[in-house]
Amino acid sequence: MTDCFTSIIIAGGKGERFWPLSTPERPKQFISIWNDRKESMLDFTYRRLEQFSPGNTWILTTRLLETTLDSAGYEKSKLMFEPFGRNTAMAVAYASVMFEDSILGVFPADHVIEGNDGFFRSLERAVDLAKNGEIVIFGMEPNRPDTGYGYIEIGEKTGIISHRVSSFKEKPDVKTAEQYLEKRGYLWNGGMFVFNSSVMLESFRKNAPQFEKSLSLLKEFKTAKDDCLLEEAYAEAPSLPIDIAIIEKAKNVQCVTCDFFWDDVGSWLALKRLKKSDSNGNVIIGKVSVRDVRNSILLAEDSLIAMGLANTVVIQGKSGTLVSSIENINDLKMSVGNLNEDTSGDK
Repeated sequence: MTDCFTSIIIAGGKGERFWPLSTPERPKQFISIWNDRKESMLDFTYRRLEQFSPGNTWILTTRLLETTLDSAGYEKSKLMFEPFGRNTAMAVAYASVMFEDSILGVFPADHVIEGNDGFFRSLERAVDLAKNGEIVIFGMEPNRPDTGYGYIEIGEKTGIISHRVSSFKEKPDVKTAEQYLEKRGYLWNGGMFVFNSSVMLESFRKNAPQFEKSLSLLKEFKTAKDDCLLEEAYAEAPSLPIDIAIIEKAKNVQCVTCDFFWDDVGSWLALKRLKKSDSNGNVIIGKVSVRDVRNSILLAEDSLIAMGLANTVVIQGKSGTLVSSIENINDLKMSVGNLNEDTSGDK
């Protein structure tokens, strides 16, 4: 659709909230349970962006996933490697230096989007705004009082589907999220960004001077192609999300409103939103036999028998088995971290 736009897919996440299917060598963006085509979320994201701007899609990831990406058939010439993770601000800085004077879109690899026509409409508007020096974020209309997302308060309308941003709101408590839903004018922050790379680099200079040395080293790396310079640039950088480092401080930020289905698939509970439940409210994937089970999520890579359960998540995979109440499932990341520490201590 456009030959002046480059997509950067950030695909280096660990996906610890999706243990045991998600592992460091095969994190959640490579798991193929999210749609009927048996595509991974990365496949789904890559294919969608290639439709918008063929041949201009890059994957930014870590060296740990190089073999996994190679096995999945991705072109090595379209891969960019971070020496180690430093959150999204450094990822955006790296991409902006390597593609200076370009219109860039930065997209997570692990979001589910349905309705490409709506996505392309929002993206086309975002590209137009970015050509005029705006940094553009994507706002999703909330359909529930979710406390797991940051929110955008939209202000003055600048087009049919675009607004100035009045303020950013951190992840709210339940009462505040209910108020946002009732008042309207508050959108979920979709974590996707479109901008002119030169404008973004100028914003780093104005709003995030703590990245100055890293940016200088990145420019040296671009010329010299010396991996030691890239590693030094990352070592010097603070670990900050792009929202906090730049977006919430910049004055030239607009939001496009989106009318397509979107889910950031933050935990196993997302399966309740993405998959059809049986008559007892269960989401079942794989070879699973159930009796007297209600309102649960059950997934098996091999086979699983479940009886007498309610409000439970059971995931059986080759790396282990997860059993949790739905209420406690969001603590999984902490538990996996503790498990890894225990395992390393046994060696």
